[in-house]
Amino acid sequence: MLRRFFSCALLLVFLSFAFAQSARAGTFYIKSVGTLDVSASGFNHLWYNSGNVTVTGSAAPGETVSVTVDGTAYSAVADAQGSWSHTLTLSAGDHTLSFSAPSGSKSFTLTNGPLPEDVDGTLETSSTPVAGSFEYTLIISGAALLLISSGLAYRKILISKSL
Repeated sequence: MLRRFFSCALLLVFLSFAFAQSARAGTFYIKSVGTLDVSASGFNHLWYNSGNVTVTGSAAPGETVSVTVDGTAYSAVADAQGSWSHTLTLSAGDHTLSFSAPSGSKSFTLTNGPLPEDVDGTLETSSTPVAGSFEYTLIISGAALLLISSGLAYRKILISKSL
């Protein structure tokens, strides 16, 4: 009986991890704007010094990503691995960009042109995980459930042997 319990608990932890990986793979986020890696930053305004910029990201495989640039709509489709990209040709100045998919969205301002002199140009990153990144929470919760359950099962066996 104890062997069956441990097998079920191990299966539960494995399934939690597998679900977490597939859930993260389908989560929408922007990976890069041109040469800037923005996957771990909470940006809302970027400067870029080129008229052509490619934005790349991740979404659920086959998902359509709506791209809006200053009110003009475009679209991109995520490939089988969930990667998508869209190349923009921008004039100098500020541009409002919005990217959305059923699994998430992101809007920001992109300024095409040189940085102002009072801006150092360092992209600030935060330790906040990308939205939907919860696999470690599921793994730790599954492991905790396994430990608690095994302790309770062992206690029940000890009590039944003492009677």
